[in-house]
Amino acid sequence: MDGKLSCPELQEQAAEPTLRTRSALQHTNQMVSSNERRSQEHRAQDRSRINTHEDYEVRYWSKKFGVSADQLKAAVKKVGNSAAAVEKELAK
Repeated sequence: MDGKLSCPELQEQAAEPTLRTRSALQHTNQMVSSNERRSQEHRAQDRSRINTHEDYEVRYWSKKFGVSADQLKAAVKKVGNSAAAVEKELAK
């Protein structure tokens, strides 16, 4: 036998995904788009807010504004965690 399906109905069934497979693919695609959406929302939020409890954010914003970590934290404590407000405060 050459490994091919001999019955046309079986060939047709093998070519199309089953209902279970289609359902699993749809679920996976929905999960991916939901995770992408959350990730995009998270990135957008990260660009406008400074979280001083995350070392990598303190390093990033300190470097961006050209200040020390302590100066950044003091500015956040004074004006809040809005990146625009902190940048304005540090520019004084």
